[in-house]
Amino acid sequence: MDWLASLAAASGPIELWSGNAPDRVGADVTVRRLPPYDNSSAASRLVTWSRFTLAATGQLLRRRDQVPLFVVTNPPLMPLAARWLRRVQGRRYGLLEWDIYPQILAPMGLAGPKHPLYRLWRRSHAGALRNADLVITLGDHMAAVLCEMAGEGPLPLLVAPNWVDVDWLKPWPRQQNPFVQEQGLEEKLVVLYSGNLGATHAIETILETARLLADEPRIAFLIIGEGSKRGLVEAAMASGETPTLRLLPLQPAARLPQTLSSGHIGIVTLGAGYEGLSMPSKSYALMATGNAILGISRPPNDLSDTIARHDCGVNFQPDQPQAIAAWIRGLLADPTALARLQSQSRTAALTNYSTAHCTALLNDAVSAALLDGPKQAYPG
Repeated sequence: MDWLASLAAASGPIELWSGNAPDRVGADVTVRRLPPYDNSSAASRLVTWSRFTLAATGQLLRRRDQVPLFVVTNPPLMPLAARWLRRVQGRRYGLLEWDIYPQILAPMGLAGPKHPLYRLWRRSHAGALRNADLVITLGDHMAAVLCEMAGEGPLPLLVAPNWVDVDWLKPWPRQQNPFVQEQGLEEKLVVLYSGNLGATHAIETILETARLLADEPRIAFLIIGEGSKRGLVEAAMASGETPTLRLLPLQPAARLPQTLSSGHIGIVTLGAGYEGLSMPSKSYALMATGNAILGISRPPNDLSDTIARHDCGVNFQPDQPQAIAAWIRGLLADPTALARLQSQSRTAALTNYSTAHCTALLNDAVSAALLDGPKQAYPG
């Protein structure tokens, strides 16, 4: 939302078409409500993707202007609609590829490369890429997947990471952090996982690492979240084999600066099969709050590359809990090394992932590719 307000201030009024946006984004951003997103099941996702896409397409067909579109790939059917609208109306468009479909359907267990829906979707998405005036994605590996899918000639492609509010999310002195005080974490080295405990997340690796470090009372494994694997965490705690493990429900969004800055080491996972298809945005929030990053993924991918590029942590594969435990023990024994990783995380967030830096990249790209005509309201 910060970006849209920034773009509107620079380029003129914008319409944000969304099912889940706040009522007010900025003085020059008008919110238009469409069917909201429901991710409670695979079926509900498909239904709400379809409802949103049909509603947006129907409204755009009734418009007689040539206002360009900038489409975010949630819902992921919208790039296909944008390509069709260009054929019918000559309407220009750009794409922001946060997750890459249909490839991501395979690790989700919904449809593999031989499925007719997958093959049709892939061909249609390839056409949408080739006909776009601008394609933006989050990392180099994702960019390579898009280029391979498009298949013909160079794409008008920009790699621009997601951003984080580095003024809101920042390191918080432990003695002044109410959450740290409430949880009694002042003297603990906190290994933090905050977010979805879903089927694709390497929760088993985290639990095994906690079991291997059960003899170290100076460490606290703190898991904050909900999801299908919450039961695994509860079972591990009930077994008595993970005495350093704590589990909390999701906390109010307003407490995010406190909860994230309670960690010394922040865990980010990328499920098998998602390499090159997604980049966990929580990485930037954990970096902004000064966590050393423990990545759990199968490289090469954009998560492991980001950690290596900034030397702000280490990425391990999911089958390496013993190596993870040894690394954490090493940081517990060497506070200077831990402090260096934490500092480099924060510096990377300030330099590369701040709202100001990333929105400037997007503003320049969108303005050059799509907003070169008279100023008017542009659907977001």
